[in-house]
Amino acid sequence: MKYNNLTNFILERLYSVEHNISCYSRDMNSEYLHSLRVDIKKIEAYFSFARKVCKVKYDNMKLKRLFKKSGEIREIQINIQLLSSFPETPIWILTKLKKEEFILNRKFNIKSSKYISSIEDFRKNICHPKKSIKARKIKEYFSKMKDQSNNLVKNPNREELHKYRKKIKMMLYVNNILPEKLKNVVDLNEVVIKKQQEKLGNWHDIYAGINLFSKEIFPKNNSESLQKLKEKELRQFSNLLTYLKKNRI
Repeated sequence: MKYNNLTNFILERLYSVEHNISCYSRDMNSEYLHSLRVDIKKIEAYFSFARKVCKVKYDNMKLKRLFKKSGEIREIQINIQLLSSFPETPIWILTKLKKEEFILNRKFNIKSSKYISSIEDFRKNICHPKKSIKARKIKEYFSKMKDQSNNLVKNPNREELHKYRKKIKMMLYVNNILPEKLKNVVDLNEVVIKKQQEKLGNWHDIYAGINLFSKEIFPKNNSESLQKLKEKELRQFSNLLTYLKKNRI
C-alpha cells in the first residue's frame, strides 16, 4: 500500500472538517458538529497507524484543541437530550444547559474562521513521502490491536469497556482506508465489530445517563427512577460482557 494513499485520506478528512466548521457556524445543526468530531477521530486513527507502522509523526495539537472545544458543546447537547427524556428533570436545569450551549456556540462562531485557517495551515504542511507500506506490517498492526482489544474484555470494568469501544472504532477507521486486497489480508470482521459497536453504544448511553442524572438531578438522594435505570444498566452490562466474550473480533 502506498503511503500517499493514507495521506490523501487524511487530506480528504481535513477538507471535511473545514466544511463542517462552516456549516455548523451557519446553521448550528448538531449533526455537523458530530461529523466534525468523527472526522477528527478518523484522522487521529490514521495518525496512530502512521506512527506505529510508518514511523511518521504529526503535530496534531491544533486538531486536539478543535476537538476539545467542539466536544464541550457536543457534551452539553447530549446532556440536554438525555435530561429532556427524563420526566423528573427540573426545567431550570435544561434552561441552564441551553444557556451554556448558547454561550459556547457564540464563542465557537467567533473563532470559526481561525479554526478553518489553522486546518488549512495544517493541511499544507502534510508531508507526502513516496514509499510503500508492506502488507506484513499492516497485518502485524491489526493483530496487536485485536490482542489488546480482546484483553480488555476478559474481565473488564466499565472504563475498560469504554477503551475497548474506542479501539475497535480505530480499527474500523483504519480498515476503511485499505485497498480490498489488504482488507483480505487483515481479515477484520466488520459485521461483528459493527454489531458490537451498536450494543456498546446503547449500553454507554444508559451509563452516561446515570452519571448525569446522579450529578444534576439526584445529587443527594437515590430516587426510584434512578434506581430502575441503574438496574437496567447492570443487566445490559452483564449481557454485553457475555456477548463480547462469545463474539471475539
